[in-house]
Amino acid sequence: MTGADLSALFFPALTGLILLGLIGIAAWSRRPRPPAALLQRVAAGLGGAVVSPEIHGNFQGAPWRLLPQPRDGWRLSMGGLPEGLGLELRKAGAAEAEEQTGDPEFDRCFVVTGPLRLRMAALSGDARSRLLALRDARPRIRDGALSLDLVGPGVGLSRLEECRHLARMCSLPADLSGTDSRLHGQLSDPHPAVRRLALDALEGPLPPRLRDRLLQDDAPDLKLAVLARSPDLEHAQAAAIWRSVLSSRRQRDPGSTLQRLVEAPPEVLARTLDPAACRDLPAPALQAMLLRAAPALASAPDLDGCLAACLARPEPEVLRQSLLICARLGGPALLAPLHSLQRAYTISLHPDIARAAASVRADISARHGGSGGLSIAEGGGLALAAGGGLSLPSQAVSGGVDALDGLSPGVRAGVDALDGSSPGVRAGVDALDGSSPGVRAGVDALDGSSPGVR
Repeated sequence: MTGADLSALFFPALTGLILLGLIGIAAWSRRPRPPAALLQRVAAGLGGAVVSPEIHGNFQGAPWRLLPQPRDGWRLSMGGLPEGLGLELRKAGAAEAEEQTGDPEFDRCFVVTGPLRLRMAALSGDARSRLLALRDARPRIRDGALSLDLVGPGVGLSRLEECRHLARMCSLPADLSGTDSRLHGQLSDPHPAVRRLALDALEGPLPPRLRDRLLQDDAPDLKLAVLARSPDLEHAQAAAIWRSVLSSRRQRDPGSTLQRLVEAPPEVLARTLDPAACRDLPAPALQAMLLRAAPALASAPDLDGCLAACLARPEPEVLRQSLLICARLGGPALLAPLHSLQRAYTISLHPDIARAAASVRADISARHGGSGGLSIAEGGGLALAAGGGLSLPSQAVSGGVDALDGLSPGVRAGVDALDGSSPGVRAGVDALDGSSPGVRAGVDALDGSSPGVR
């Protein structure tokens, strides 16, 4: 096709596009509009002014706009809301709603955007209920304004009052003062997830009266969140609350209980660890608890009592893990339990435990004024170092966490299976023995001479 042919086609095509544009403009200019008299009548009834094609006004200190919509509809928009808050209806058939406010029905119907603190303070129980009741009006919050789609030839003051009342429910002062009081109100919401998210949104330390009230709540997750934010809570009270949480979770979902152990802050576990928990918890749960609490175990109020209870357990995996902790943090009160453990396992299927108990005893004695210490000989067995402390050959420093549970499938099944990718568990082991290179390989020595255990 030559240039002349292209030129011949270009001008007719351009002419056609211009004609289509003119037709579109003409159709838009002739679209159905509310009569000017109707706009004036509605504006007069609402105390507003016509700013064609809208009606603007101010109602009880809040600016509003009324925009005509097709099929005798109106979009009423009321200002005065926080700028960072957003809300719109969830699309039909959307995927399962994620937790946004903790109210299951509300979260299924609406998509909420904005910081947690802002949305939890603005969307109280009353506001959520009213928004749900008006879902047919497609409520939206955007750019600091609440809008509703209304149907009918006109809009009366009752609609304006309804929209203003709802906007006032969701509004907050410009400086966000009073946000904490709104969040405190959410702490009494009937939905446990709403109470937990409201607590997460609160900043700063919890007042003692509020803390004591929340600790009486029947929601386990809320109690755990309160424990994590109450470092000054008395140890006995914290331990009792922790045991009640574990008991309620174990009755409903054992797997959830173990997962909660992996997720709980180490400081909470260390402060709530007590001999009763070490005696009563299932072995996988106890192993997970000890690993997770490792970075903070030195601050446990009764660490020797807890370790003594662990050393009285029958599970070899728990004993090996407890011996590892004893080698680093154990005190003189553990010498008698360690001696009993050594005698019980000298002739058994796990003689490595007896040898490890003897070495840990010597290490504790050296650390507290005795002689001798825990060492790992070149052949892989345990021996006493003449100068005290921990020592081991360079080739023994290997295996990391695998040395802990590779010898015992029960540990990997009971702890790593809970959250195999959880960096908290592996960080716990590193924090437990990171300051003592001998302890990291110490678990290998616990059963290194007993292939049957592997």
